[in-house]
Amino acid sequence: MNMANNLNRRTVLAVTAIVIVIIASLTVVFILQPQNQSELVTVLTVNVRDSSTNYTIDDLTNLLSITGYTGFVKTGTNPSVIVEPSNWTGIPLVHLLSLTDNLPVNYSLQILSSDGYITYFTMGEMQGSFEAYNISTGEPIGPRNFTMVLGYMQNGEQLTNETGGPLRLVLFPDGDYLSAGHSWPKFVQEISVIDETAPWDLELKGVISLNMTHDVYYSLGSCPHHRKNITLNDVLYAGVALWTIISSMDGGEDIHYSFNNSLVSTNYTVTVWSGTGSHLNFTSYEMAFNNNIILAGWTDEMLLVSPEWPLKLVTAGGFFLDNIVRIEMSGW
Repeated sequence: MNMANNLNRRTVLAVTAIVIVIIASLTVVFILQPQNQSELVTVLTVNVRDSSTNYTIDDLTNLLSITGYTGFVKTGTNPSVIVEPSNWTGIPLVHLLSLTDNLPVNYSLQILSSDGYITYFTMGEMQGSFEAYNISTGEPIGPRNFTMVLGYMQNGEQLTNETGGPLRLVLFPDGDYLSAGHSWPKFVQEISVIDETAPWDLELKGVISLNMTHDVYYSLGSCPHHRKNITLNDVLYAGVALWTIISSMDGGEDIHYSFNNSLVSTNYTVTVWSGTGSHLNFTSYEMAFNNNIILAGWTDEMLLVSPEWPLKLVTAGGFFLDNIVRIEMSGW
């Protein structure tokens, strides 16, 4: 009888010990495990030369932050649309980049969004110089100073995927004016320091004459809807169809690059000029809605360099023209 009791007592003690060990193990795991799994999720990668730094949202919200009240202008419509200002909170981009030890003296930025959208900023823009717009009319008023901010809160609420987050670039003006919406990329997930790219303009002369700036072209060429590719000799050329560029100067209803169909029947001529003085001509019949004629800004996913820079005309039939600086419409 005593022997049975001893065996039962030992069994109970053994089971109790096992239970205690299991509870202790679970407690340790619970303590080591963060309460919020988002603390481990990388929301931003910053690439500088050969080094990369990953940040969680907690990492970013613990850095220096500033808050400002501003909106932006949608420039792809006629007339321009002013987006109502909000309170934005984020990290000055210059401060974020200063946390790296090997930042070059001169550079440009490539910002990749989770939807594949790519935005480029020159050194001058990094220093705060952007085209500004009247806060009441949305009309351009020339370059002004802004502070580039990586925003993570809008009106006191953390940005979500539905509101363009978790990170969005915001431009805080130094005065009573606004910036263009194409300089406010949403869903920012990667920032890369790249070789310095000089600012440039594409001169457009047609029913309307204007200069398309580098930031407008890169914004247009990064849009999945407008980005077109041609592969020749194992080289991938990416950019914007010529007819899409023409839509900004053909006098049509300029709502997100709407092509003026009514002019096509005149069979007008489009002349694409290189900085070397060479040119190629296309009729409106050849060019209209033809995605096999593009103005490429990228080769194999890299920005063009000289002598092709800033743009290269490429056709699926194998015609090329480097260093595109001007496009003219005639005979309309």
